[in-house]
Amino acid sequence: MDWIFWLTFICVFSAVYVTITELRREASAAQVGLWAAACLVFPILGFIAWFILRKNA
Repeated sequence: MDWIFWLTFICVFSAVYVTITELRREASAAQVGLWAAACLVFPILGFIAWFILRKNA
C-alpha cells in the first residue's frame, strides 16, 4: 500500500488514542478536540500536498 495510507492510519489511531486518554483524565471537550485536531492536521495537509503534486506531475 501507499505511504499516505500508513501515515493516515497512524495519525487517525493517534487521534483516537489521545481522545480516549484525555477523556479518561476528564479533560474538557476543547482540550480533547485540540489534541485530536493536532494529530490529524499534518496528514490532511500531507494528503493535499501529495494530491496536488501527483496531479501536476
